[in-house]
Amino acid sequence: MATARSRKLVRTASVTALGIAALLVHSAPLGISADARALPDLLYLLLAAWILRRPDTAPLWLVALLGIGADVLLGGPMGLGAATLLLGTEFLRMQARTQADRPFALEWLMVALVYAAMLFGRYIALKLSFAPVSAMSVYLWHLVQTALVYPLMVLALRFGMRLRTPGAVGGPDRLGRVP
Repeated sequence: MATARSRKLVRTASVTALGIAALLVHSAPLGISADARALPDLLYLLLAAWILRRPDTAPLWLVALLGIGADVLLGGPMGLGAATLLLGTEFLRMQARTQADRPFALEWLMVALVYAAMLFGRYIALKLSFAPVSAMSVYLWHLVQTALVYPLMVLALRFGMRLRTPGAVGGPDRLGRVP
């Protein structure tokens, strides 16, 4: 019992540290020119892959805090990015149990479609509030970039953090050990 609780705390601390690192990568001056394309949404990719594998170790309050931190550090409209991140990741959390038997290609497609819905929601909210909005092509390019990087994030979490496939959530592994 104590080892399961400590393991959960370590994983929650790990996703927190990785989320902060993802935010710092976005806010760091990387020598990219002003007209260069934006980086993929590393925070969303991290949280999507993590929540589909270990939904219990990335609680709602943590996702909300990381989303607000992203809005503050990246200069987005305060709360809009956090709200869409929260809605998207909570949808993925609801799908985590049913994702176990699906192939990775369907998981990848679902994560990309959820991100597309998040971007569209942000776009509509900004349009309705008469805020300046980037061209739709910028949003589409960002969607494609983020979707293409998702398998790399899953591989990094699989081999770096030993997060298993969605089928391993809540059940014993091949040796009968419960995570």
